[in-house]
Amino acid sequence: MVAQELNPLRGRMIGFSNSSAIHRILRVLATVGLVGLTQGCFPFYQAPAIEIVGVEVISLGLSSGTVEVAIEVTNKGAREMKIRGFLYEVDVRGPDEGAGWATLAEGFFDQALVIPGGEIQMVRVPVPFEYAALGDALRSLLASGEVPYRLKGEVWLGGNSTGLQFPFRHEGVLKP
Repeated sequence: MVAQELNPLRGRMIGFSNSSAIHRILRVLATVGLVGLTQGCFPFYQAPAIEIVGVEVISLGLSSGTVEVAIEVTNKGAREMKIRGFLYEVDVRGPDEGAGWATLAEGFFDQALVIPGGEIQMVRVPVPFEYAALGDALRSLLASGEVPYRLKGEVWLGGNSTGLQFPFRHEGVLKP
């Protein structure tokens, strides 16, 4: 009798009065397990290094044009990296000290590619632009002979329904 008073719940199932409660608990445990597995996979991927290595004019029209931006993508990890696309924004800075950044172009380039671990691959991204957006770039080019630029965005890895996005940012100066 004393043992039963110390443990009054002995022999009873707590919180499992019907099967729907059991299913909810199992779903929660499965979700926690899946999140744990995917979180555990993140350390295997390292953010790729992104660098602009060249820009070439592809076409010019009456109000717009297209340049091809050559980008080196470096897979710093040991595992194969499957890229499904790049979300990008290209900004230029005007010639004045303290001038802000003006967006030249932005978009998504959806070219799937695979980069083996530790390797570098060149990607050529066509970037359409409007002449109206070139104002700061042209003023900077005329004033100093160079154009400060900033490339920022995300590299999208994995499949269409799942994947990782790694942000990137690179600044430099284009000297034609």
